[in-house]
Amino acid sequence: MAKKKNITENDIISWYMDDVLNHNKQPSSVYSFAKENNFEEALFYKHFGSFDAIEKGVFKAFFNNTITLLEKSEDYGGFDARNKLPTVSFSVPDATPQTAAGTVTVVGDSITEITVTSVGNFYNTPTFTISPPPTVASVVKFGDDALPHTSETDVTLLHTFDGFYSSNTGYKVQFWIYPTEITAGNPYSILFAPFTKIYMNTTGEIGFQYSSQPIVTSDTNVIVNQWNHVELEHSGGDIRLNVNGVRGTTATRGAGNVALPGHTYKVGDAQGNESVFDGANRSFVGVLDNVTFESQAQLVGTDGSSYTMPTTANSGDIFTQNFDKTLPTATATVVDGEVTAMTVTSGGLGYTGDAPTITFDAPDDVAASFTASATPVLVNGSITKLSINNVGKFYLTDAIISVSAPTATTATATAVIASNGDVSSITVTDAGLGYRTVPTVTISPPNFGSIPYQEIEFDDDWGIIKTIVSE
Repeated sequence: MAKKKNITENDIISWYMDDVLNHNKQPSSVYSFAKENNFEEALFYKHFGSFDAIEKGVFKAFFNNTITLLEKSEDYGGFDARNKLPTVSFSVPDATPQTAAGTVTVVGDSITEITVTSVGNFYNTPTFTISPPPTVASVVKFGDDALPHTSETDVTLLHTFDGFYSSNTGYKVQFWIYPTEITAGNPYSILFAPFTKIYMNTTGEIGFQYSSQPIVTSDTNVIVNQWNHVELEHSGGDIRLNVNGVRGTTATRGAGNVALPGHTYKVGDAQGNESVFDGANRSFVGVLDNVTFESQAQLVGTDGSSYTMPTTANSGDIFTQNFDKTLPTATATVVDGEVTAMTVTSGGLGYTGDAPTITFDAPDDVAASFTASATPVLVNGSITKLSINNVGKFYLTDAIISVSAPTATTATATAVIASNGDVSSITVTDAGLGYRTVPTVTISPPNFGSIPYQEIEFDDDWGIIKTIVSE
């Protein structure tokens, strides 16, 4: 059985009490005690230095548990002063709330460390913001960034295929393109793999070539300096290019593999034998966003019909590339209301130029959460000392301590009157509370009156006669 890894002080106390009750003595050693209760010996010493320390801790635990249970009790508020300790309260910490601060270290283009330069105060669960990497695209269709190509020699790797993909099972590629210039010369390469290439003519016409098959072109051209939506559908030998909400004309070409394991799908400049149609060998200039490659068994809709362009980013089952920023993440460590450390869980990507910043939100807890507390120790009704339970935090000046006023109640008693009018005894019905000296007992005067003759008492020795005479 695996040993327990998380044990509390109360666990150890409970096991110790059981052991003593069962064996009528302390365990022979900490080692045997830990082994008997299936935990590592080192965990014992995290809470107690010895068995004697446990015995001292027992009473503290009893007290703390008692107070906890009493505070949960609906009846506790109605206890009288005889059954309730006086309350001790401290003024709340008077420090001014301070916001934590830190600095960020970048290595390469990723955050590697966040150093806390000011721990702040009054924190429970701090929130913070790390400035994102700079935006690289001049325009963005979806998300927070896109892929810019500013030179005709730019090339970007999008995806490496891990399996066989064939037009016989069908597929669709779609993307958004924002061309910023179209100049005379060779066609512009947009997306390419060894067997396929999607390109743009200098007229804005979109073209596609599969293997050595004749080229297929779109019926609609893309427009410079605006976002254009492009779809390539390829099922069996049928190929169609759809642009800006209008389906093109289906062309029939050869069918077969379009990608093999290890083949790469790239954006931009295609050179030499990297792809088909070597004439389209310069990168488009502009911005690309939301490229998806997905399975599609057959062409959808009819030639020349309209289709609905997506209003949110698409997702492809083979791959999706949105070019969004890779943002960093981190966690904060808080000890007694202070941010003591930051742990970078993901460094993000794309940090160039100015160093990123971290901004902490204002403290999220209140001063009252860090107030000191104490329990009074009573001896014969007097407070002899205060036992500090919590030292508190963030006091700049001496705390003001308030103790509830002592409660005194008057004792009561009843007198027993004998038949001859004497007070024969006094019975205390309420012992009262708060007496420090012997109290004075006052008995009301007799209620004088006459009595019948037969109630006159004659002593046995006939020497004394007691009578009660009315005034």
